[in-house]
Amino acid sequence: MRRLWVAAVALLLTGCAGTVSGTASVNTQEVQQYQLQRTPLTSQAAFGDVSTVDYCSLLDLDRVKAAGGNGLSEPARNFNYCQVSGKVYGQDIVLGLGYLSSQGGSQERVADPAKALSRGLVAQRSTRNDNKSCTYYLAFPDGVSLQVYVTNESTYPSTSAGPSLCAINGAVLDGAVAKLSANQAGHFQFAPGSLGTVDACTLLDVAEVNAQLGGSLRQSAFPAKHRCRWQDAQGNQLDLMLDVSDGTGSTAEQIGGHATDIAQLDDAGRDCLATGSVAPYDGQVEVANLYVTVGEPPKDACGVARALAGVAWPRLPAT
Repeated sequence: MRRLWVAAVALLLTGCAGTVSGTASVNTQEVQQYQLQRTPLTSQAAFGDVSTVDYCSLLDLDRVKAAGGNGLSEPARNFNYCQVSGKVYGQDIVLGLGYLSSQGGSQERVADPAKALSRGLVAQRSTRNDNKSCTYYLAFPDGVSLQVYVTNESTYPSTSAGPSLCAINGAVLDGAVAKLSANQAGHFQFAPGSLGTVDACTLLDVAEVNAQLGGSLRQSAFPAKHRCRWQDAQGNQLDLMLDVSDGTGSTAEQIGGHATDIAQLDDAGRDCLATGSVAPYDGQVEVANLYVTVGEPPKDACGVARALAGVAWPRLPAT
C-alpha cells in the first residue's frame, strides 16, 4: 500500500514539474463584472445627477403584475416621485417610488434580513407597515435612501390584502435595484428657467422662516434639491416642494406674481398648504407647494403660509 502511495505522490510531483506552454487566457469581461459586484453602489454612481432623476424609469411594471398587481394606470411623472394606481384582490392601491432623502437614521425603519442585497445596498422596511400600507427604503452606502411605497386606497380596506401590499412593494424594490445596478436611471431634460432647475432651499432663508413661525427652526436639505424643510422641537414645520400637478383652481389668489391656492388642511387651522403655479410642463403645470404646520404656541397656519409665499414666490421663475 505504501508503494502505491509513494508512486502516486511521485506521479503528482512529476506532473507539477512539467513545462506548461502557451499564454493564460483571462476573460476581461468576467473580471470587470467580478470587480463591479464588489464596488459599493453609491447614490451618485446609481443615479448620476440626482436633481434630474425620472423615477418612472426605475419602475418595472412587469414585476408588479407578477406579484399580483393588475389594472395598472400609466405612470404619473413628477420631479420627486413616480406613482401608479391599480388593484390587488379587488382593492384600490397606489404604488410609487422616489423622495430621495439623506436622513436615513430614523428609528422607524429596520433592515430586512429577507432581502439581502449586494454592493453595500440595504433594504429597510418601515416599522409602521400594516394592512393599509407597506413602505421600504433602499439605503445606499453614502447615506442616501430611496422610498418605495404601496398604500391601500379603498374605502373599506381588506385585512387580507395586507401581505399583498408588501409583496408588490418588494417587486417594485427589486425592479429598482436591477435598473440602478445596470445604470438604467432615466433623467428629465429641464429647459432653462424650468422650476426643475431651482434649489428649493434658496427660496427662503432661516431668518425669514423664523420671523413667521417664531422659535429657532433649522433647515434640512434633500439630495434632489426639489424639497427643503425647516422644523423645530415645538412642532413648527415648513416643507417647500417643487413639483408638477394639474395647477391651481378657479379660486386662486395672486401672491408674489403667481396664481396661488390656499387650503386649510385641518379643522384646528394648524395645517395649511399654499400652491403657486409657475409654468406649463408636459401637459401639466410646474408648481411650488408650501406646507405649514404650526406647533406651540398656536398660530394661523394659512396666515403664515400666505406670508411665506409672499416672500418665496417672487424668487420663482416668472410665470
